[in-house]
Amino acid sequence: MNRRLFLHNENALMAIAELLKTEVQQYIEDHENHDPFSLSLKAKQLPKDFPVKEAIAQIQARQKARKKLPEWHAQKGILFPPALSMEQCSSELTAKYKSTLVKGKKLIDITGGTGIDTFYLSRSFEQTAYVEQQAHLCELARHNFSILEAPIECIEADGVEFVLDSGENYDCIYLDPARRSESLQRVHFLEDCTPNIVAIKNELLQKAKKVLVKTAPMMDIRQAVHDLGCVEHIWVVSLENECKEVLYLLGKNPKEDPEITAVNLRKNGNAQLFVTSKDKEQIATSEFSKPLNYLCEPNASVLKAGAYKHVGEAFGLKKLHTNSHLYTSEKLPEGFPGKVFRILGTCPYDRKKISKILPEKKASVAVRNFPDAPDKIRKKLKLKDGGNCQLFATTDFEGLRVLVVAKRI
Repeated sequence: MNRRLFLHNENALMAIAELLKTEVQQYIEDHENHDPFSLSLKAKQLPKDFPVKEAIAQIQARQKARKKLPEWHAQKGILFPPALSMEQCSSELTAKYKSTLVKGKKLIDITGGTGIDTFYLSRSFEQTAYVEQQAHLCELARHNFSILEAPIECIEADGVEFVLDSGENYDCIYLDPARRSESLQRVHFLEDCTPNIVAIKNELLQKAKKVLVKTAPMMDIRQAVHDLGCVEHIWVVSLENECKEVLYLLGKNPKEDPEITAVNLRKNGNAQLFVTSKDKEQIATSEFSKPLNYLCEPNASVLKAGAYKHVGEAFGLKKLHTNSHLYTSEKLPEGFPGKVFRILGTCPYDRKKISKILPEKKASVAVRNFPDAPDKIRKKLKLKDGGNCQLFATTDFEGLRVLVVAKRI
């Protein structure tokens, strides 16, 4: 492989060397569960040459990594990037899921960043290259890959320039375009991201069989499919029902109506999957009903995928209202991609009537297509928060405001 020569950033290397000193690592280990702000107030007690700000930043990052990146957190000697990078990087579970979507001989990640995605994706490829233009992130990744014994080549360069100038071809190019402008404002269109995947997609597909693009869930899927024009498949990925990312697989055999896999990953290792598409949603029809025996609420990925009618039709469910995205059924829907509740009772939006269903006057309150906020509902109904029951305040297909009391199955 023709490699671009570059000089290591001396400051980045020195910063890593300082953090790896025995006394600094011991400080981080001893204070990992302490409040960072309190530690900063005691900074004067440490030697003047002690890198206290950097050490506290590592403590903050490790506190985030304990749940987000447990494998990396458990590995002694791992160094974590700044707070913003930790906030934006993939979690271990979403990165592992990505590694099941593509495979082959050669992968290159042209927006390397923290290296989380690179590390897990590399498990599905024989050779992996990580490219990052920010020296401190590149050096951190090089250090961490070494600790993790991951044979990943690290290159400090502009990823797009590197891959296009390279004489190499790849099985897959992975990129996670930056979604903030130069003024750090969030952007909402792919062409405003960095790099602009819309402008370079054809060039990247000349260098690789597949291109896997990660985007934020806020971006409109239909607009992205239109702008990219070479999408073969889409994955909407949630973690514990919080939508985290949307992945677009670009290739030389694009689909006019690419399938969308809505996946909700669970920390227990299970995953809820539902496959839909624009056409499937358009031809699906909804039936409506008052609440029956069970109440179903699709997970966040299904809703982001826009399968409002399709998911109901696929599981033989009836909707409460066009805009509520709550579904009901007489029978328990096996394998439903979302939450399922057994309905205990329903009534109008009335304090006396709800007290007959909830004599303990305690429930978690959720609002779906309803004018009042949960706090206002609790105050009007004189309910306490908590308990084993879930109260849905919603509107039925006749336009009536109703309360549905249920228990999660």
